[in-house]
Amino acid sequence: MRRTRMVFLTITAAILATAAVPALDIGLEGSLSNLAFPYFLTHSMSVVESSNSEPYINNPFAWMAPVPDTTGTFPTEVYGTGALAYVDLELVQSIRTRISLGFDPTLRSFISATIGYSSGPVEIGFGPYIGGLYNTKRTLTKNGITAFFRFEQPGLVFISGNIVSSLMGLIGRNDYVQESVKLESGIYVRGAICSLSLESKEFVRQGDDSGSVTYIDALNRYMFNIDAFKKGAPYNLLVRMGYQDVSKTYGDAKDRIGGIIIGTRLTLRPRESVSVFADLETSVFTFGQDELTGKGPDSDSFMFNTAFGLRFSIGAVPVTRADHAAPDAVEPGEPGEAAPGN
Repeated sequence: MRRTRMVFLTITAAILATAAVPALDIGLEGSLSNLAFPYFLTHSMSVVESSNSEPYINNPFAWMAPVPDTTGTFPTEVYGTGALAYVDLELVQSIRTRISLGFDPTLRSFISATIGYSSGPVEIGFGPYIGGLYNTKRTLTKNGITAFFRFEQPGLVFISGNIVSSLMGLIGRNDYVQESVKLESGIYVRGAICSLSLESKEFVRQGDDSGSVTYIDALNRYMFNIDAFKKGAPYNLLVRMGYQDVSKTYGDAKDRIGGIIIGTRLTLRPRESVSVFADLETSVFTFGQDELTGKGPDSDSFMFNTAFGLRFSIGAVPVTRADHAAPDAVEPGEPGEAAPGN
């Protein structure tokens, strides 16, 4: 009887200890790119403003910066930066939530919270999306919504999508709208996942003067991805190639830079509860379009996107591609991922 009681107490204690440690992931990411426009540029780079000697400045507080001097060509010393901090928490089986805080070179700052539900091959989720503090000096925050979906047949195919949208349009001077869409579909082959992805981001800001001028920052990416892995290995390597363009519109004028992109991402898992990644892309051919036609970066310029990140897991260890041939580890993307491509 005493032995039976001890076994019962041991099992109960083990269950309580497991329940007390939720599946919690904490991640930090950062990015840097010179395929980016200054945040607060108010006129086309094709117009030379020799009377203004102020340099290009990247500062999220747009109203604090002077109008930058332009040289008539796309500069290589202007850098777009990004950052992301997030917490993933499994509330109960099949239900999880993510809270994110970040800054994106195109969308600017943001806060989002999503709750997702998975059942069999389908996962869906949604939640509030808030434009971060002081994206413009007159609009403190901008409310919106974010949603994602994913359908997969393990080991065969998958399709996923993520959207972000502000709930209201431009309603006054210095108001803004954030929009983002990402779609990806792929198939599974021996030791790799091959996919096609499309990503579009847009930040629309009404002018601060009469409100008649609209400024638009935009990013579009079309990529073919090969994510190679080996079952049980503590690493995987992703290679991508495709086309990217970034643009900035000033009323009727539009500056646009396009590039043929190749890149790679290496993810390492030194421990089951820790993963790190480093990502580097380069534009092998970069060219100006619209107002910047013939005024792109010099042919010998090194144009790049780079990103890095770290993720800790507490409680249940997350499933990874290297553990299963099925794509359980392919998680829905976040609209503000601090990854290459701004």
